[in-house]
Amino acid sequence: MNLSDSYTDELHQLRSGSAGLVAVFSAHRRRLHQLIDLRLDTRLRGRVDTDDLLQEVFLVMSRRLDGYLTNARVPPYVWFRKLALQIVADHHRRHLGASRRTATCEEPAFDSALMGSLTTPSGAAIRTEEAALLVEALAFIPEGDREILFMRHYENMSNREVAFELGVNESAASKRYVRALTKLRSQLHQLNSSTES
Repeated sequence: MNLSDSYTDELHQLRSGSAGLVAVFSAHRRRLHQLIDLRLDTRLRGRVDTDDLLQEVFLVMSRRLDGYLTNARVPPYVWFRKLALQIVADHHRRHLGASRRTATCEEPAFDSALMGSLTTPSGAAIRTEEAALLVEALAFIPEGDREILFMRHYENMSNREVAFELGVNESAASKRYVRALTKLRSQLHQLNSSTES
């Protein structure tokens, strides 16, 4: 896979020095913040702050930047994401003795990314019911499908970034996303049917 022009521009910025790293990191900060919020175990919320983890990600990036730039095969965000996930996993091991989290810890933070916000009291009640169904439906679909939905809807990754992350071409990434969304819709339909009967 070749890097696109927008990623090439980011690589040029990264090669320009620390100001370039700050600029590219800042452009992706919100997405990285969401990623960490999604993945951080709720039991660590009082001990570990997302902004502190972001600072840790930035420091690791600073140390590893030359190595990345020597052979940059993925877009900067995909590299940033990998480092952020490693740091979150390290904190889980350090604080909880767990190498990874269960999917059920992720869905409550993810529900609003797949559903539009409803502001009326009745809308809020409907949204709460829909969120509960969404969490349940996500638990029934395969982890790989759930991950693609997280990347696209919660992390706001482009199809191209997802393709790089998965190591497949963009067409394959798009097909996997559509299949995952179809499975989720099917599961939601089944759950809705069972609650109505």
